[in-house]
Amino acid sequence: MAAYAALLSYAPARRYFAVFCQSSAGTGLGYVALLLLAYQQRHSPWMVTAVLLADYLPSMLFGALIGAVVDRVSRRTCAVLGDLLGAGAFIGLAVAPTAPAVFTLALVAGIGSAVSAPAMMAAMPGLVRPRDLPAATSLYNAIEKFGFVLGPLLAGGLLLIGDVRLLMLLNGATFLLSAAVVTTLHFGAAPAGGDDEPATPASARAGLAALRDMPDVAAMVVGTGAVSLCFSLFAVCEVIFATDALRLSGSAFSLLAATMSVSMTVGALSGSRTRDGRTCRARYVQGMVLLGAGLGVAAVSGALWLLIVGYLLAGYGNGRQSTHDRLLLSRTVPDAIQGRVFALRYSLMSWGTAIGFAVGGGLVALVGARAFVAAAAVGILVTWALVSLRLRALPVSGEPRAQGA
Repeated sequence: MAAYAALLSYAPARRYFAVFCQSSAGTGLGYVALLLLAYQQRHSPWMVTAVLLADYLPSMLFGALIGAVVDRVSRRTCAVLGDLLGAGAFIGLAVAPTAPAVFTLALVAGIGSAVSAPAMMAAMPGLVRPRDLPAATSLYNAIEKFGFVLGPLLAGGLLLIGDVRLLMLLNGATFLLSAAVVTTLHFGAAPAGGDDEPATPASARAGLAALRDMPDVAAMVVGTGAVSLCFSLFAVCEVIFATDALRLSGSAFSLLAATMSVSMTVGALSGSRTRDGRTCRARYVQGMVLLGAGLGVAAVSGALWLLIVGYLLAGYGNGRQSTHDRLLLSRTVPDAIQGRVFALRYSLMSWGTAIGFAVGGGLVALVGARAFVAAAAVGILVTWALVSLRLRALPVSGEPRAQGA
């Protein structure tokens, strides 16, 4: 706790994380609202799928290009722009909730997320004091994950007094408040020499070329996409696995899902005292092992207590891996290309999630939920083994290295 107290004693960090708490809860609330509104328009799962895809599509198709913009423009400007796009999208949905508007504005919200997420991660070292970077990365990741616990709970309560449009308006308001606070912070100027960079498409290609010269970092970015794919496959079959294979009630499943979400948050907070690159690397691979092992325990469980143990391990591992993944990239990737690397990471996560959601249902029906959970666990453990081999080349000083080094 001392590391977080030290972080939040710094006024700019305190302002940012205060507003990020409400913004993250708004994101979780908005996710529920968007799914409800999409289903209300056509009463079809295909409409829900289309809206989810629209949210991921900008990052999937234009991640490298967006990252190049983040590296050429003030990162504060990019973060504010992303928030304003999100605000406009959700306020627009509250005003004009038609089927074409739902898809179009979900696309706009996706563009906002694709811009603001890499901008904030690339700017984090400039927002906080260097010694506070581990705590800041941990807290950012924990708040992001807990938002998907708190947001749906808030949505459930608010729907008792209003309709889905109220949720949209409130989420739009959280984006506006976030944009207003971020404009007061001093961070994220474009890296030195950014004005001399080539045109944005060429800059995007240059960033990818630089990543090829850093095979360890490339392995981490691709590994994150692979973990997202495996975990989304698990998410698709999770409710079938719990209710059909294990015969749990709906209430028991809800408590089980909440258990994993809380353990993810705890795992995300585990990086606050990670001071050196060697420890960071070790905790990153530990998180992947715990995530894969936890899903494996869940797959073979026959008793509720063993299933809970598996969920706790998997959730903690997920949070631990994702925090130290971000921290390793912040410490290793040159500042001049951090926007592109974080945007590519976000893009591959979007691809993994979208593919998992697209193919998961049919594969579950083919092989069964228990076997599917086991396959997801094996996939994560294989990813861990492959990424670990590459990480042997990663500098352990914890300091950013020169591009191409």
